[in-house]
Amino acid sequence: MSDDPADKGLAPAQIAKQIDASLTRLKTDYVDLYQAHRFDPSVPIEDTIEAFQKVVEQGKARYLGFSEWTPEQIQAAIDIAGPDLFVSSQPQYSMLWQAPEAEIFGLCAANGISQIVWSPLAQGVLTGKYQPGQPVRREPVRQRRDGRSPRTSSTATPPWKPCSAWSPSPRRPG
Repeated sequence: MSDDPADKGLAPAQIAKQIDASLTRLKTDYVDLYQAHRFDPSVPIEDTIEAFQKVVEQGKARYLGFSEWTPEQIQAAIDIAGPDLFVSSQPQYSMLWQAPEAEIFGLCAANGISQIVWSPLAQGVLTGKYQPGQPVRREPVRQRRDGRSPRTSSTATPPWKPCSAWSPSPRRPG
């Protein structure tokens, strides 16, 4: 939570600095869940895991989680620290983006790691925010760290359309 470009990543010093800054901002001695957003390939995972273990040992966080880690990254963390270090995974997941079902959900379930998904309403697509046949309001497209870009189109997909593939008799708003 800083505008300083150097304030990022999962290096041990950065983890220690950011948990302390969070505790100061929140005016508390500990947080229930300390979540690592995105994997940091520039830091050896062993260093990251050791830093997270210290955060818990010092009583600064009760539980740890991660966001948008690949199955290989999750498995590497489990291999180093065992299945009890992390309690939550935060993948992008919705009716329109179900990629985590292929590997993430099973791996996490087998290791007692729960899911706290982000964007379950597909950034508003599933709420009716975008109306059929109406131009989509153009907003800057953000590039994901993993190199993938969100799908965009010039015309909104009706919210019921993605559901029709799973429903024997699709209901359409009318």
